[in-house]
Amino acid sequence: MIVAAMPVTPGSDGSAQIEGVGPAVIVGRVADLSDVPIEGADVNVSLIDPGDSSLRAYGHDATDGSGLYSVTFMDTWEIGDTILVVADDGVESGTNGSVLLDPNTYLVQYVNVTVGTAIPEFSDLGTALSVGGVLAMFMVVFSARRRKST
Repeated sequence: MIVAAMPVTPGSDGSAQIEGVGPAVIVGRVADLSDVPIEGADVNVSLIDPGDSSLRAYGHDATDGSGLYSVTFMDTWEIGDTILVVADDGVESGTNGSVLLDPNTYLVQYVNVTVGTAIPEFSDLGTALSVGGVLAMFMVVFSARRRKST
């Protein structure tokens, strides 16, 4: 249940900040690079004060058979807090984040996480340049040998 009455306090910059009264619910799905849900992944959710980067609140859950998690924060949040979600399946981990919106408007806030590391492909500029350099060196050596033999 969300309590509609929310006290307003001045922020560090003089603007009004709304303090949390009632729950802020963060839910999401954890999947691998092929979008297969990961069951049993450890999920750590942190709410970070954007003003001084201090940890405001922390919650933990494990994913179910559908890769879903849910963490509820009671009275320990402010609108605009940074949401940081880290999921770990025991082998690899993944991270995602968002900004906490008004729980009176967004009863549940979604932050999905993909676990794993992408394998570099030719579209990656660093890999393409490395492969291109090796190919160019091969062509130069092959051309030099070919000219020398004729």
